[in-house]
Amino acid sequence: MASNTSYCNHSSALSLPPMPCESKGLIEIPTLTSFLCHHIYRSPFISSLASYPVARPQVVYADYFKTKCQTTHLTSFSSGFFVAPNSIDFSYVFANMGFADNLTINITLILCLATLLCMMVWARLKDKKDLTKLGASPMTDNKAEDKYLYEMMVFTGDKVEAQTDSVVQFILSGEDDETDIRVLEDSTRKILQKGAVDIFIMAVPRPLGSLEFLRIWHDNSGKGPNASWYLSYIVLKDLQTGDKFTFVAEKWFGIEKGDGEIDKLITVAGKEQMTNFTHLFNVSSSKSFTDGHLWFSVFLRPPRCQRLGSCFALLYLSMVVNAMWYQTVPESPGTGGLQLGPFSLSPEQIGVGVMSNLIIFIPSLIIVQLFRKARPRTLRKSRVQEALEKTRKIPSNKNQTLENETIKRPLSSVTTSSDAIIKRRKKKSTLPWWTRIIAWILVWVCILASITFVYFYGISFGNTKATKWVTSLVISFFSSVLFVQPIKIVLVTLFVSLISKPDNLDDDDADEDEEDPELESDEAWLHPKVGGPRESKMTHKKTDPVALQRHREQRQKELEMHAIIKELLSYFIFLWLLYILSYGNRNPNDFYLNQSLMQSFINEDAIDESKDFTKVTDTSALWNYFMDAFLEALRTKELYNGAPPLGLKGFFKDTVNRILGYATIRQIRTKENTCR
Repeated sequence: MASNTSYCNHSSALSLPPMPCESKGLIEIPTLTSFLCHHIYRSPFISSLASYPVARPQVVYADYFKTKCQTTHLTSFSSGFFVAPNSIDFSYVFANMGFADNLTINITLILCLATLLCMMVWARLKDKKDLTKLGASPMTDNKAEDKYLYEMMVFTGDKVEAQTDSVVQFILSGEDDETDIRVLEDSTRKILQKGAVDIFIMAVPRPLGSLEFLRIWHDNSGKGPNASWYLSYIVLKDLQTGDKFTFVAEKWFGIEKGDGEIDKLITVAGKEQMTNFTHLFNVSSSKSFTDGHLWFSVFLRPPRCQRLGSCFALLYLSMVVNAMWYQTVPESPGTGGLQLGPFSLSPEQIGVGVMSNLIIFIPSLIIVQLFRKARPRTLRKSRVQEALEKTRKIPSNKNQTLENETIKRPLSSVTTSSDAIIKRRKKKSTLPWWTRIIAWILVWVCILASITFVYFYGISFGNTKATKWVTSLVISFFSSVLFVQPIKIVLVTLFVSLISKPDNLDDDDADEDEEDPELESDEAWLHPKVGGPRESKMTHKKTDPVALQRHREQRQKELEMHAIIKELLSYFIFLWLLYILSYGNRNPNDFYLNQSLMQSFINEDAIDESKDFTKVTDTSALWNYFMDAFLEALRTKELYNGAPPLGLKGFFKDTVNRILGYATIRQIRTKENTCR
């Protein structure tokens, strides 16, 4: 082939000159005709290399089936969308499996596996402890003869110091009746904690009708920051009819926070209040953070073992995918790439991203959905049923006749024991219990398979490259946990609060794993009593404003004291750090060095005044000082025993300190009485 315009000659050797370069790229292109060589030379890409004759591709071999071209232009002009992963040379891997030779990858895998096992034990213990928090607490002032039930869900806010130890009381008013003063308390567990959801079962003699008002307050009996309380909202559910009523507060109940009030009247929320941005943002952000954050949810919400297994399966899959395409994609986009300022995107990067997501997220999504949808092997006893059993143990008033024995009602209005069932909510579709076993099998298969391939890749990389890979992996992990996941939560929260605006964020899925509650065979749900509402036996006493002001002033003094203590502590820490930075790195021998130099060269208060630098006042005295004192001390001469100073070249006369370089004299002009 003599020129660029001729066609490939398959019958004779190619007459092109050899390529004068060190790096050559080979491209094998299958072809059926010799026209391909001419097409490559005439393509727009090759035509752009007219000014670079060395970079133009040269045909080095051609036959009937393929043509091999050679070029020094290292950009891709014939490439695919998908990038092949790093290969594993198993013969090299099995020949170099020494622990010391692959220290980085071995320590990384051991630490990750040990962390998984330790956290799994911790998560199992926490899951057992969380079982005590499940269920609903019957209100301590429930009466055995009261059979009409309401479920009360109290959502404490997620703000700092939102919890309280004060005694919370309330009065609930409806169209038909209102309750006496009721108390929120539980003798077996702490309630009203930060970000917690506490469920109570309230028994009343008869339906209250459509709920309208909730008056709620506390007695400010908690100590310090546990006296105040931030109430997010309260959901009351009529367990007989299934009607739900929401009371949105989003307010502080504290003498030193908010408006300083601890007694508030809250009206039932309508559609506008339920979709208010502040309420939706607070509720959605708290729910997303505890349930949507991949890693933080392990510490904040059960079931922790399942969440931990899903997280580590995702982590190990990410590790193996990161190793498969580590340093295979060029940083700068090649042909067909997109460059937007400092950001670049190439087809290869898109292909690697697509394949990585397929490998990581498909197994992870299957595992998560199996854990979420699998129903328990045996359903827990209903929290309402447990509350009813505890309420039945309360001694009833023998002087009071049960209302269902004294009230005459039409047969149609009576709920018999055969159908005396609380209105059931339509449950979500679930999977069989054994799908949870499949999920655990997938978790450990993903973890063990990923560990195997990561180990092989680590040996193939070598210890140096494996160290760089582990470093990039750690940075990627923490950036995902601390930046990517929180940003995702914020964006999802903003979308829910501004655009979606759902009104069912308070839905509780705990009863999906519970049995349906039923009454005993001799009990029935009561209906409204004829004759109007009953008289309240308890009256709410308003808080004494004088006492409230006294408590407020006392709390303000406590806060000021805490602020002063914090400021003093921070000041002491600042002084300690300043002292450490200023004097911590100073060698205590500096003092002795300074004293030695002063005695050798300054000679203050010397008997011979010609050797005392502080007595130098004119040029004659300076000359005598240099000749009698400075030069004598600058170099080592004979030792005290008359021996020559062998091996002490460059040392001062004290034979301890050594001068680096040469002594220099610098004249500094200063004004009189400006320095000592």
